[in-house]
Amino acid sequence: MPILVSSTFCHHNTARGVIDAAVAFMLDHEASRHLLLAYAYAMRWKLHASPETVQDQVDAQSHLSRGTNALWNRLRSSGHAASDTIIQAVLLLLVYTADFGQPNEVRLHEDALRTMVAQRGGINAFAHNPTLQQQLWAIETSRAYHLTFGCEPSCTSLLRFPDGLRIRPDAQDD
Repeated sequence: MPILVSSTFCHHNTARGVIDAAVAFMLDHEASRHLLLAYAYAMRWKLHASPETVQDQVDAQSHLSRGTNALWNRLRSSGHAASDTIIQAVLLLLVYTADFGQPNEVRLHEDALRTMVAQRGGINAFAHNPTLQQQLWAIETSRAYHLTFGCEPSCTSLLRFPDGLRIRPDAQDD
């Protein structure tokens, strides 16, 4: 699995410690683990589409379904709908749908993420979890097919949200 997941990172990204910490956090939680695997399989299928990678599409859909079900169950049973664990999963769902899904799905997950971050008091309230905080800072200017991490300005990949994405509701978090 490490090779599959690491294939989703851009070679321009130099924040290896942040990536390692984020992946470790994602793997520790069921919904995020499945959504991370869904992203990795979808990425490999998209980038290396061939008869040998058809199973990757099936695996991506299977993990996406498991991840969204785990997230939904956690949201229904939890009194903490804006926990770090749930926000990480919604962040993964947002980038999955942005890179591989439908525009209407993107808007839905963007709104959910914005609401959850606002309920917590903004991105600055995540100082206790600097890895998640950095992902939240980076998502607005993230590049397509870069999971949830920012990249160097020299990266030639297209912006994931060319029309903008606004998680921070006001200038308070700038």
